[in-house]
Amino acid sequence: MKENKLADAIGGIDVRFIEEAEATAPSKRRSPRPRVLLAAALIAAALIAAALIAAAVCIVGFTAASRFYFAPGVGLIDDDSIAAPQVWACYDEITLGGAKIDAVVLSEGDEGYNLTVWVWRGEEVEQDPEQAMQGIPPKELSEFDVLIDGVACRRGNSHLSSSGFSSYTYKNVPFTAAPTLRDSEGNTTTVQLKAINETQYGYLRGIRIAPDVGLSLVPVSGTENVFAGELVDPRSAEIGTGSRNTYAYGSFLVTCDDGTVAKAFGDIPIQNTETIQNTAIEITKAGYGKGVTAIAPYRLNIIHTYDIHTEGHPRVTVTVPAKGEGYACNEILLDAGGIVCRLTRVDYGENGLQFTVETENNTGSPLISSIQGYIHQSYSMGPTDYTYLNGENNSHEIWPRNVTYNRETGTLEYMVKGVDSMTDGLWVTEEAKSGDKLVVILDRLSYNYTPENVGDPRDPQAFFGTITLK
Repeated sequence: MKENKLADAIGGIDVRFIEEAEATAPSKRRSPRPRVLLAAALIAAALIAAALIAAAVCIVGFTAASRFYFAPGVGLIDDDSIAAPQVWACYDEITLGGAKIDAVVLSEGDEGYNLTVWVWRGEEVEQDPEQAMQGIPPKELSEFDVLIDGVACRRGNSHLSSSGFSSYTYKNVPFTAAPTLRDSEGNTTTVQLKAINETQYGYLRGIRIAPDVGLSLVPVSGTENVFAGELVDPRSAEIGTGSRNTYAYGSFLVTCDDGTVAKAFGDIPIQNTETIQNTAIEITKAGYGKGVTAIAPYRLNIIHTYDIHTEGHPRVTVTVPAKGEGYACNEILLDAGGIVCRLTRVDYGENGLQFTVETENNTGSPLISSIQGYIHQSYSMGPTDYTYLNGENNSHEIWPRNVTYNRETGTLEYMVKGVDSMTDGLWVTEEAKSGDKLVVILDRLSYNYTPENVGDPRDPQAFFGTITLK
């Protein structure tokens, strides 16, 4: 996982240490970093005594061993461990103008550090109806900056909401323990970050979803309204090999300090996979600001997306039938981790080509259900005829990445390179014809983990188990 190293630092659960999973391949090692090894040494010493006591206590889903220390912010520490990257967060109360800053998180990225800010707006932000129709967000939402040493950082992406949580991510920024935040009105505040393993949440352990599947969660602010997590799932890692994006969408029941039971939702990275998600779990309005005593996952939806460039991902060539006709087939689109997806029918209807995908669940796991495979695009492997803007006919070998089949319009859409125009090329649209050869891949697969045991979220044995904060 290149885009988001947050998961590595909030306590990746090495499946070697999950009960009944000794046969699972060990996680890849990381190169030691001096500052991280120092942190690891300090926290290991502090946790030895606690770990010996914990060995006598049943911790849901894991073997409590004296040589196994689970430390958010550092990861697993044992006799052979090399410490994971570090994560810093702010656990102070922060306000900026009329908004509340719920979390500020700095983590190691590919070329520097990634910094994400979560902002809570309890009141609806007013929008100009005309701008809303054009998809233009209000200034109050869109103009939000992070400054490091007085220099504004370039924003990578954002998730904006007129009420509730909005998040802003800045990638490959310099390291700082004191970033400055600035809103659309020019209000500023400087926050202080500290390593997560040095906070009151350094003791948290994960839970086991299945014999070789583990989940870790940790609050990334003192408000306990935003959590980060990581899923260790060898099956999903195998299925996601070479994927463009693999992640889990988690649904949680949260027990608040006053006894209120609320929900939380969000994306969770999966260890050893690629993700482009802005991963975080956010509490809903019913539990916001009430503190969290315990959090229990009750559904995990695993999502994989692929593209035509995925090495080793099966490609299937189909022939476009005549309009109003179709044919049966039996082509393997994916066979990994006990899940098989097949293309079983191609139809050419009023809405263009339709592909029927059928799935098999050979995992043997009673927790896995609702397996669904999708084909959203098909590709022309060329050569393809096209017409210049001046009416001159020609043909060109079209690269797969530049050609897609629009199922809504029943047409091929692609860009011809080298055409004299104001852009790199010319967008061309043509109707698919009977007999045309197209290539399809399985470009999306999803399935659910659902618990066998459903009960009171305050019961550690209910759902998949409960992570208790207090």
